[in-house]
Amino acid sequence: ATCGHGCKYGECMGPNKCKCFPGFTGKTCNQDLNECGLKPRPCEHRCMNTHGSYKCYCLNGYMLMPDGTCASSRTCAMVNCQYGCEEVKGQVQCLCPSGGLQLGPNGRTCIDVDECSTGKAVCSYNRRCINTFGSFYCKCQLGFELKYTSGRYNCV
Repeated sequence: ATCGHGCKYGECMGPNKCKCFPGFTGKTCNQDLNECGLKPRPCEHRCMNTHGSYKCYCLNGYMLMPDGTCASSRTCAMVNCQYGCEEVKGQVQCLCPSGGLQLGPNGRTCIDVDECSTGKAVCSYNRRCINTFGSFYCKCQLGFELKYTSGRYNCV
């Protein structure tokens, strides 16, 4: 088969009949096909036409998946939380294992809540609050000792 004008980006299939390679169009397959203008669109977010092909891009906060779709790049695996993580409606939030911990400024690590200084801890009479990481406990004041009397522990 001969193609008088040639088939620049394709192969000659018969007299002056070209079969274009993917990404090219025209009688002699010399024109780049703008895949970004096709319906349905080949990319979910952004498309950039290249010579004989195209590239997909995703908006900030998203990453390109192998199938060409864009997925939130904030997944639990990628956020690197100190303890745990939950994904709710595409949003990722790190979790802290106890009420005595809260998320730090970076949103990934947990910092201690000082229940003793915030007043969240209530220690009974003659006891003082001791803060621990993620919690607290009550200890007898200096000069008092813990005794079991009348079915309960008291500082006397």
